[in-house]
Formats: sequence, structure tokens, C-alpha cells
Amino acid sequence: MRELLKVLLPFIGRCEKLRFLIYLQSSAANKRLYIFMKIINTVIYKNFNCDISPFANIGRKTSFPHPIGIVIGEGVNIGNHVTIYQNVTIGREESHVVAYPTIEDYSILYANSIVIGDTVVKKGTNVGAYSLVNKSTVEDSLYVGIPAKFIREIKKGNK
Repeated sequence: MRELLKVLLPFIGRCEKLRFLIYLQSSAANKRLYIFMKIINTVIYKNFNCDISPFANIGRKTSFPHPIGIVIGEGVNIGNHVTIYQNVTIGREESHVVAYPTIEDYSILYANSIVIGDTVVKKGTNVGAYSLVNKSTVEDSLYVGIPAKFIREIKKGNK
């Protein structure tokens, strides 16, 4: 499979390859081609060490600059123009509670950050590295820490 990727997609980078495979995976899930979906899921895991559910809603122009170790749960909603760095986990807080996070447009999740539970990362919010977001955030703001705390508002021109 890895050789197939090298032949089919030699002209694009790792970020674009992952984005393309996520698109194929979710298309296969929508068309109920579960075997094809599982094959693509395995390719994603083997090549990128990422576990991205085909049932997650990932918006357009979502960027994965360092696509390694990313985990996205099945009910997660990710908006457009979101940036997700390496080792980010987005999913539910407890296995018996079905409540997934929503990441709104133009947000950035830096390395090793975790977003869990029924939370909303509002539009334009930056979540710092090694942060744990377990409560909803404010629009155009910076959150850092475990648990993540509001640091400051981000001015529109400073993004």
C-alpha cells in the first residue's frame, strides 16, 4: 500500500496526502463501502500513525502541517480552515458518554493538545501546546494549560 501511495501521489506533500486519504475514507463511509473504508483507515494508520474516524466531519481547507499521531473521534465536527498539529487528540471524555467536541473555523490546535467532551472551540481560538480543553472557549482567544485557561484575546490583525 505504501508503494501505491508513492506512485499515485508523488507530487504532493504529507499534509495533502493525509487530507486526500481522509476525503477518500469519508466518501467510502458515506457510500457504505466499509471494506474500502477499513483499507484506507489502515493506510492512514500505517503511514501517518493517525487514527481519524471516517465518521468525523472535517471541513474544507483543514490543515495537518505535521500529520503524525493525530486522533479524531467519530462524532467530532471540525470547521473550515482549521490547523491541527502533531499528536492532537479530539474526542469524547468518557467511553459511556457520547459527547464529542466541535472545532469552529480558523482555529489552531498546537502540538499535543487535547480537546475532550461536549466542548466548543470557538472561531479563531488558538489552543497552546500540551493543553487540555474540557470546557468551551471564547471566540478569537488564546487558551493554554491543564486544564486550559483563557490567556488573552487575539486581535483580528495578529493571527
